[in-house]
Amino acid sequence: MGNLAGVRRDFQKLEERRLLGAQLLHQGVHPAEVVRQVGVHRQSVSRWERQLKQGGVRALKQAGRAGHRARLRPEDLRRIERGLKRGPGGPDSGEKGVM
Repeated sequence: MGNLAGVRRDFQKLEERRLLGAQLLHQGVHPAEVVRQVGVHRQSVSRWERQLKQGGVRALKQAGRAGHRARLRPEDLRRIERGLKRGPGGPDSGEKGVM
């Protein structure tokens, strides 16, 4: 199913979908039927099933943020922004001024 580039995920709806899948699995609905009813890939249902066994419904609650945590500190970002605003030809650019 995937996510189109630039499309923001609705984490609340994703969680609701996981919890619906969990409810169906708990009711004894076959995983293939859960796939059809919820509209997800079979691997997602298999993962949900495994997570339910390991950590219960709590394991399917909102996953949190998407992507990696930023590695740059705020001061690094400010320094980069200043350099971008300054443009090419700064002291570290290796370019020589026009004579």
